[in-house]
Amino acid sequence: MAEEHREREMEKIRIELARLSEQLASLAAGGEGPAGAAASDQGGMDWTNIKQTLDDAQVHGEKALKDLAGHIERHPVGSAVTAFGLGFLIARLLGGGRRS
Repeated sequence: MAEEHREREMEKIRIELARLSEQLASLAAGGEGPAGAAASDQGGMDWTNIKQTLDDAQVHGEKALKDLAGHIERHPVGSAVTAFGLGFLIARLLGGGRRS
């Protein structure tokens, strides 16, 4: 069950990254509409390098997600304890434990 949920979330992230990549490619090509006009007006910007950087970030992000999923599968108890501990610390830091 948790595995299916994690896979669905990873797929949503992949789809969103692909959509953003397509939008950036459209801007780089001087796409139609105001966004395309803005991209064309930037003259000095190298949109090809920006798209390549975004693509590289997508690849690295997917790899990091796969690595994280593998770590969680190998160490489920430790991962759960770590997640709980981090959540607790963040809640305390944000004042979730204050009582008036």
